Amino acid sequence: MVATTTVRHHAIRTKLADALRKLKYTVYEEVHGTADNGSKRRIDIIAISESLSQGMIIDPTIRFETYKGQPEDVHEEKRAIYVPTIPYYKDKYQLHDISVTGLMFGARGTIPNFSSQFCKTLGLHKSFQNELALLIIKESVKLLRNHVYGP
Repeated sequence: MVATTTVRHHAIRTKLADALRKLKYTVYEEVHGTADNGSKRRIDIIAISESLSQGMIIDPTIRFETYKGQPEDVHEEKRAIYVPTIPYYKDKYQLHDISVTGLMFGARGTIPNFSSQFCKTLGLHKSFQNELALLIIKESVKLLRNHVYGP
């Protein structure tokens, strides 16, 4: 049986990946790669803008909100993990540049300003963010229900 936190994460990742596909990005999910030091990594999303030959590694993370600077800390945490994989993915997809963004979404459906601004930059406006927030709440309630009552 798959853990409900994994199910919630996959639901959010897929919704974000599908939205990027609608914006004409080439999108791959759960891609295995190698960091500079030889360690193995798996990125959640790589979105490629074919016209610009640029890619974005995007790692959506759902966490219980605990302090104001948490979204920025999550972003830096994810950058530390995935920046060492950039040479591998640049070579694999023949890209000129790749950025890394860790997006934090609150377990209670909040979308911090950092994540909201990133979504807006991509063209994912308020309606998408509202749908995403509702999906997070729905999946979090399932997780809580499973925790309280069992599978």
